[in-house]
Amino acid sequence: MHKLPHVITLNQENQLMKIFILYGTETGNSELFAEDVQAALKDQHEVTLVDMQNATLDMLSPENDLTIIIISTYGEGEYPTNAQAFVKIIQDKQPDLHGCRIAFFGLGDTFYTGHYNVCVKTLQKLLTGLGAEQIGPCGLHDASSGQMIDELMQPWLDAVFSDLKKQ
Repeated sequence: MHKLPHVITLNQENQLMKIFILYGTETGNSELFAEDVQAALKDQHEVTLVDMQNATLDMLSPENDLTIIIISTYGEGEYPTNAQAFVKIIQDKQPDLHGCRIAFFGLGDTFYTGHYNVCVKTLQKLLTGLGAEQIGPCGLHDASSGQMIDELMQPWLDAVFSDLKKQ
């Protein structure tokens, strides 16, 4: 379990931040990573972890301080089964996401040439195209790299919260 080493980031009302973590997973790896991110943030923020099959468009509201999307790419570039309906709702409804702040993290495998982390990249393009503001860099994990995903978490979270503090 990791803790953020920096000062607690408060929202504009000097309250702890309201953060939603939405995860899309086929094999459970994104869910496990999302749980680790939640554990790292929960002592300093109000954090809600949500399986994308239970996600609603309200979770992409500008009233939330941050939405974190953690999603894997499955097979030949498909969204995980638990994320497909939510992504379709977004595609069909095309909600106005101006004012919504989103951080992205994708789990993929370069073994699948041409499909590496395509889901997070496609979702990132869709949501920012609807007006959402990306916070921090898009985190990417490559299962073929041999690097443990938890090694990427802290540097990625630090970059996300550093970007958020500039707001």
